[in-house]
Amino acid sequence: MNNIPLLECCQVSVAVESRRLVYNLKARFERGQRWALLGANGAGKSTLLRTMAGLHRPADGQIKFRGRAVGTMTVADLAQVRAITEQQFHDAFSLSVSDYVAQA
Repeated sequence: MNNIPLLECCQVSVAVESRRLVYNLKARFERGQRWALLGANGAGKSTLLRTMAGLHRPADGQIKFRGRAVGTMTVADLAQVRAITEQQFHDAFSLSVSDYVAQA
């Protein structure tokens, strides 16, 4: 059986500017598992998730997806394996699908 986890955090630290939010996180996320990330406002939950998705570079350590370092994956590679729903959304166009199609 394959022992490579779906997603793995290898001694990951996350920082924003000079503020460290996560220190030396070591975690394995296997296919089919469900996890919850809890913490106070501003604790770094969203930043950690963005780091795990490859949108934010870890201050230290490495994130791996199926054994491959996320930092080495191309944007196209990452787009095939991740989906993100942000807390805040800014719609620059704010058109319905039918209005957008009508303009084409």
